[in-house]
Amino acid sequence: MKNNEITITISGPYLSGKSIVAYLVDEVLENIGFEVDYNDPDTPTHIIRNNLNDKLHELSKDCKITIKQVQTKRTPIASDIADLRDVNYSC
Repeated sequence: MKNNEITITISGPYLSGKSIVAYLVDEVLENIGFEVDYNDPDTPTHIIRNNLNDKLHELSKDCKITIKQVQTKRTPIASDIADLRDVNYSC
């Protein structure tokens, strides 16, 4: 089991290119060595792979991608606890 987990959510309207972007993220991360849990029941990967470069070129003409980073609950680590001990709480 891995210590950290990151969830990537790709959202957009119908036929906006979500499956293509999700496929690319999956391929890049797996090629680097990440364990990726990806399943797109609506668009099998063989359909996405077919003419992928052409699809990406067409998608890039009319698609803006916004990437947002959101931190979820943070688990304190030993250095955080040590830092809290050094804080002067007097008013």
